[in-house]
Amino acid sequence: MSPYRKNANHYSHSTPFTPYQQYYEKEAHRILTLLSQEFNKKHVKALIDESLDNRDEKLFYQLTSLYKQLLAN
Repeated sequence: MSPYRKNANHYSHSTPFTPYQQYYEKEAHRILTLLSQEFNKKHVKALIDESLDNRDEKLFYQLTSLYKQLLAN
């Protein structure tokens, strides 16, 4: 029997996650949120560039307002 399996009974089974799993879950959430925000900024920036190319003033102002909100977060 491996040492891991031998010592498995020493850990509390009252919570579904070990402290390390909770830490990794929080870190994964933080990283995914950061990546999502960066993607949204890049995407909106590309849409702003496209609206400038198409000379769509109304869309430009809507997207720049959204971009400012993304920068504030």
